[in-house]
Amino acid sequence: MKFQNDKITVSSYDGGKTYEVQSNITVQAKINSSVTCRINHTELQQPITSTFQITDIVNLMPSTPEISYHKKENGNATLTCTSSGFYPGNASVVWIIYGNQIKELQTDIISKTEDGTYNVTSTINVKVKDYISGVICEIAHLTETLQSPEFYLKQDSCGPAITITGALRCIIGAVHLGVMIFLCYHEMENKRKGQKK
Repeated sequence: MKFQNDKITVSSYDGGKTYEVQSNITVQAKINSSVTCRINHTELQQPITSTFQITDIVNLMPSTPEISYHKKENGNATLTCTSSGFYPGNASVVWIIYGNQIKELQTDIISKTEDGTYNVTSTINVKVKDYISGVICEIAHLTETLQSPEFYLKQDSCGPAITITGALRCIIGAVHLGVMIFLCYHEMENKRKGQKK
């Protein structure tokens, strides 16, 4: 594909003995495309050409990492972190909890897509009971270091994401609170009756 650029700047120096030319174009190109600049002049027998790859001048940052969750038997779970659209393909993944790196063995796969950019998938196997707090996946790339939103394997509370264990704790806690209130009320009633006597 050829591009005709009307915005050409020719300037002189050395008292007008020599000249330089500058041409700027804006194009939408794929990451694996090449661009060739060709200059013609009346004093040239052959045009001067220079070719470069888009990959030589472009760095693309990864997308915000996302974590997905697949629960297994025996309280184990597989966490998967994905990020896409970055270039070049060098990237590293760190799993974080409580501000510290998770030391579990992880598997990272970086793959190249048809448009020349890269995707990364990182998986880690954990014990659910050990990671009830927010887990973060961090992608480090030369353009940017990005973190996923905190991901919670389970929520031991009376909220909407309640687990069976969380439900039992809520019920036991409610019963315990009810008993305490009843005992306090009963004791206050006994004292009040004793004062009347």
